[in-house]
Amino acid sequence: MVGTAEVNFVVISNIFLVQNTLDSAKNSKMPSLSKVFESLSLSILITDEKFEVVYTNNSFNNFFDGNEKEIELKNIVGNKFYSELRSFANEAFNLDLVSEHDLNYTSLEGDSVLLNVRVQQYEENKNTYVIFIFKDVSQTRVNQKIKAYKESLDKMNIELDQFVYKTAHDLRAPLTNLIGLIGIMRNETDLELLSTYFDLQEKSVSKMDDFIQKITAYTKNTRLPLLVHKIDFKSLIDSVLNDLMYYDKSEFVKKSVHISKDLNFYSDKERLEIVLKKLLANAIKFSKSKDNISTLNLNISGEETGCRIVLHDNGIGIPNAIQPKVFDMFYRGHASADGAGIGLYIVKETILKLGGTISLNSEEGLFTEITLFLPSLKEK
Repeated sequence: MVGTAEVNFVVISNIFLVQNTLDSAKNSKMPSLSKVFESLSLSILITDEKFEVVYTNNSFNNFFDGNEKEIELKNIVGNKFYSELRSFANEAFNLDLVSEHDLNYTSLEGDSVLLNVRVQQYEENKNTYVIFIFKDVSQTRVNQKIKAYKESLDKMNIELDQFVYKTAHDLRAPLTNLIGLIGIMRNETDLELLSTYFDLQEKSVSKMDDFIQKITAYTKNTRLPLLVHKIDFKSLIDSVLNDLMYYDKSEFVKKSVHISKDLNFYSDKERLEIVLKKLLANAIKFSKSKDNISTLNLNISGEETGCRIVLHDNGIGIPNAIQPKVFDMFYRGHASADGAGIGLYIVKETILKLGGTISLNSEEGLFTEITLFLPSLKEK
């Protein structure tokens, strides 16, 4: 609750003298205080330590169809809502917390609204009470969802424009090379030169295939639902490293993998494989020259709600100035980055799809460390 609601709450908590019963509140020698309550559009409820009603204002009575004689709160708000309010009261009494909650409330007539409930402990004359303030925020939350949806659409439109342009460029470049090489090879008789041209053709085709695989991975992550299964990390990592066995410079990188025992983790295997393969491939690709000892350490540990994956290498590192950009679409930070600049963007988007987080720590010339946290998902 923000704005007027918060101001009203401060006024109430500072000036209201809590009465022991509803009648005494109405007959108070300070009627102006009762008038403050009755003039508010916010619904006010005050209970004692036994969670019995001490006071309700007119807005509360009108909203919940209560009245002065009916002070059994359970009868007014219903069993489920009553239980939730009681748990908030216990928190306020035991922990002296000020808290806010959004709760769905369904009236006896079946009408549903979203209520924001603010709860605070209040002491007066050595007695302790809890003040509840209710506000209907149904439309506010709808407006917030519409705003978030619009921002998401704007982001998608920007990415789509970039995507169409870059896709056309990055597919056309290797195709143009192939067409040029084919033209040269038509009249070439030197077998050694022809072998060189074949190698160049293979490189162009491989580059195009790599780009198409990344586009496919991006599309799958965007469109397809999660397929959740228990993850066997040892089998998954072995498969990824096997795929990268003949990757350029892979044989010169010393790899170390540590996986916590009895890791009970559920996620989407295919998406997780895409993430790990891209991160490991990058660590290998940007390792130091073959004359240096390159290391790559992968640590996977279990946590209460998921798992933490830390990938550390002693490669060429990433300059501080470009670190905030490395997960942007089509961003290439190194001169040696000959790809489309979409790999780490796909990693970030996939991690978000899995409900996780990714962070980067690097020092140019020394190391790069990437940390992932992934929540364990429920198997469907």
